[in-house]
Amino acid sequence: WIREHPLQATCYAVGGGMMLFPLAAATPVLGAVGFGAAGPVAGSLASAAQSIWAPVASGGLFATLQSAAMGGYGAAIVAGTVQAAS
Repeated sequence: WIREHPLQATCYAVGGGMMLFPLAAATPVLGAVGFGAAGPVAGSLASAAQSIWAPVASGGLFATLQSAAMGGYGAAIVAGTVQAAS
């Protein structure tokens, strides 16, 4: 079945991986847009968004994504969102 349907098999595997390991899927994406373990990365999309949205609201989207990148309360929210989307 896998050889006959490689795209479908890949989608099932990726979706299953995202369900089982949602932060493994989300962490590289957060890092790619500039949400780092020590805060927004200078010169990144995240730092540009922070300067536009300043002051950042506690519990808002930006704060939650940054918290997820730092392993805080946002990690559970992002993990649940990834699982729901997969």
